[in-house]
Parts: sequence; structure tokens; C-alpha cells
Amino acid sequence: MRFKVVRTEENRIWRPLEGLKNEYKVEIEKQKARMTREKNKIEMAKKVVDRYRLDPDYKFLHDRVSDLLASCLKLDLELLNSGKLKDISLAVKWCPSLDSSFDKRTLLCKTIAMKIHLYPIGTLPSGAHYTYRVRDWLRKQVLVPLCAALELPEVYIGRKDWGSLPYNRVASVAMKMYKDKFLKHDEERFREYLEKVKPRKAKIAAGALLPHQIIEALNDADKWLSRNGREWYSDGGVRGTRCSHVRAECRALESKLITFSENPKLQLFEGEDLRSKVEFVRDMEWGMNTGFQKVFDLILKVAVNGNFKEDEMIKKVFVFSDMEFDQASANPWKTDYQTIVRKFEKGYRNLSRRLCFGI
Repeated sequence: MRFKVVRTEENRIWRPLEGLKNEYKVEIEKQKARMTREKNKIEMAKKVVDRYRLDPDYKFLHDRVSDLLASCLKLDLELLNSGKLKDISLAVKWCPSLDSSFDKRTLLCKTIAMKIHLYPIGTLPSGAHYTYRVRDWLRKQVLVPLCAALELPEVYIGRKDWGSLPYNRVASVAMKMYKDKFLKHDEERFREYLEKVKPRKAKIAAGALLPHQIIEALNDADKWLSRNGREWYSDGGVRGTRCSHVRAECRALESKLITFSENPKLQLFEGEDLRSKVEFVRDMEWGMNTGFQKVFDLILKVAVNGNFKEDEMIKKVFVFSDMEFDQASANPWKTDYQTIVRKFEKGYRNLSRRLCFGI
């Protein structure tokens, strides 16, 4: 026996209506979400205004930061208009983006825009309409042109102009942040650039990436990282969260470091590339505390053997540790420090008063 489904006129009408009903529900939910976001934005802005009005420390910080950025952006705009592109600073790079989370929590863009807008101070119009116009002016007339002049990657990413992105102008921090996007949207050009970087035919702007960031990113095993690491002359010891970093201008201590241990040793920094150097440091002896006196005994021994003059001697010693000094040493810190000073006074009297330590 067969059954035949009869499509009545009612069914033909109801199904489209059901679809419209679902679309209506989705649109209602979107409107509710927009209203909630707008409400939260207004409440956050009120909190910022109240804090600026009631907290003198916050007001001082807000004004000084906005003054600095406004003056730099205004000068950079003048340099841009006069064609002196090489003299433009990186102020636009560090200026908050409009409607970013930072801008919403500080209203800094509004303040900056009002300080560099054409209206003289004290004659600025008020109201929501002016606020919108002056912020839009900041974006169109200041931030976008300056970003374009500096060839910042965000400009090309924002307009999806991957084929024109100059990779040799991308700062190391931005490279670390956007490399996955580059591989996804412009793989051929990006890999071609990486191949040029390897034999030093091209350059990575490594000025802003810190040594620990380079080492941390080694796990990614990216080609650009090895080249990036070669931009740095970094000799340090890393073990977990502890780091002992000794670097001196004199050749007797050049490329050497002192291990973080109860019996510290002065070792030559070995390794042909960044990865091998990091592995060498990781394999070094380390302990749960360090003999501070023995560290300075080693330094003094090298100084005596090398006949160091006082102006050739190490001026500062920094100890980076996640422990208090009393925990990191077998002896109380005051006792260690007094003993170290006495030892240095024998040959480096003036220097002993200028030794610096830091956690």
C-alpha cells in the first residue's frame, strides 16, 4: 500500500511564514545584543569620565599620555605634509586604535583628537556630534595617512592588500603576531621572503623583539626566527623562570656567563646558531640557590688575572630571580653584600660603592 502526501495550499503558505518567523527571531536577538553592547559602552564611558574627574592621579596620567601622543602626531603630520617621511616617529603605531578595548576603557582617542584638532584650546565645541566628528577626523586625517607612510602591516591587513605588504618593513613583534595570517593569505610571497632572509639577502626588523620572546618562540620552529635571533647579540643563561645574564664590554668576559648554582662557574657561551646556544644554556648546571660571594670571586679572579683597571671593570651586576635574595642564597643577603663590598674595596675602592643588584 502506498501513501501520497498531499501538499495543501495551507502548507505552501505556512512554510515560508515559518522561515520569516525564524529570521525575525534572529534579528530581534541581534538588536538586543547591539543594545546591550551600546549600554555597556555608555556605562564604561561614564566610569572613565567620573574617574578622570575624581581621581587626580588618573587625570594627570591621562593628560600626560594624551599630551605626548598629540604633540608627536601633530609634528609627524607636519613632517608628512612636508615630505620628510624618514623623520616620522612611531607615535601612530602606539596610539590606541579607535573603538579598541583600550580606547573604550580610557577615551584616550577622543582626548588626543581634541588636542590636535584645528580648534584652539578653549573653543572646542561640545556634544556627541562633535565627539564623533573629531574622532573620525583623527582616523581619516591623521592615523590612516601616517600608518600608510610608515607602511605598517595593519594598513595592508585591514584592506586585505596582501600582495603589496612589504615584509622587510614588518617589525619583529608584528611578524610574530601576524605570521599565521601571512602564511594563510600570502603564502607564496611570504615563503619567498623567508628564503631571502635565510642567506641574509633580506632583513627582519628585530629591534623590538626581546631575547626571551625569541627563545620562547623557538618551539614554533619557524625559519624567520633563526634569522631574527641572529640580529641579537645575547649571552644569557635560562633555566625555568630563573635567568643569570652576565655581559661585559671587556674581551676577558665577552661571550661568557656565570651559572645559577651554589658552585657557580664562568663558562664560554657555545653554539653556532640560536637553537644550539639555547640548548647549551639549558644543559648547564643549575641549583636551587646561588653562591653570590662565589660569583664575585669569579669576577675578581678574571679581573686580577687580566690586570683590569677600574674603568674596565664591571659596573653593574644584575641578578634576575623569582626568589627573594635570602632564599636564593645560603647566607643572609646583608652578610653576602657586606663580604662582597669588602673584597672589592681591596682593588676597586670607588667601584665597590656603585655595585647594583636587582631582582
